[in-house]
Amino acid sequence: MDLNPNHFASYGLNSSVIAKLPNGEVASGRVSWLNSQSMQLELNQCLNPTDLLELRVELQGLDETVYIQAAVARSRPPAQDRLASTIVRIIDMPLQDKELLERWVEDHSFGGTSSNPGSLLSLSSARRGGGRSSVREGLRQALQLHESKS
Repeated sequence: MDLNPNHFASYGLNSSVIAKLPNGEVASGRVSWLNSQSMQLELNQCLNPTDLLELRVELQGLDETVYIQAAVARSRPPAQDRLASTIVRIIDMPLQDKELLERWVEDHSFGGTSSNPGSLLSLSSARRGGGRSSVREGLRQALQLHESKS
């Protein structure tokens, strides 16, 4: 997958992740940071370099996850009372998930949904086929706003 390394990046995410390991077992943890080529995971299991993983990453604020295929680049065993730290390289992800992840990261870089509640609706509706007008209308209804007549 040819990804532009500067296309998106986010740090301090703390998003939940589930990793399906090569032996079929499942590890869980969180994403510390990501860019369009790699990500750092903090997992409850130590992995080996070159392990191939299937990841489901939670997008906080949405009832959505993205699917990512990745390979372990580096892994460090856990320190006392900590999770194992792993850097993975993104190998592939579905285009729809990549687009959703990019929009989600962009939303977080501009202050997140707490500063712009319309962005959360826009992300969620775009994934389900809604348009901007339906997002605006839904937001107006939720906030009990009415269009001013000019």
